[in-house]
Amino acid sequence: MDLPRVRHWIDGAEYDSDHADTFDSRNPENDLSIAVVTKATRQEVDAAVESADTTHSSYSATGPSAREQILLRAADLLTQRADSFRDLLIREIGSPVAKANLEIAIATRILKANASMARRMTGRTY
Repeated sequence: MDLPRVRHWIDGAEYDSDHADTFDSRNPENDLSIAVVTKATRQEVDAAVESADTTHSSYSATGPSAREQILLRAADLLTQRADSFRDLLIREIGSPVAKANLEIAIATRILKANASMARRMTGRTY
């Protein structure tokens, strides 16, 4: 069985490492491998952190309407792909079906609630 390969995602692009080192992600219930994960070099970690910092700087200038739309889109995608996320939670962390479904529902509600927060200016920090 060909296992999915988890590659790096840095600066908006997916790619393999400069080396071939990997590790298996395992199902904790039965210890079967569920994916092959690429190990990162120090330079790749540094590049990911730098990219995240740059993205954060540009995102901090993003207006409330755009932030709201980003979070609502994330909630929609999570809802549309709930079955895939549920199956991944079950395989990756051994989550029971009911718990996985609950976690997805809670995550969706949190995304939607935070989307509405983008437009609220109360002068408070939560």
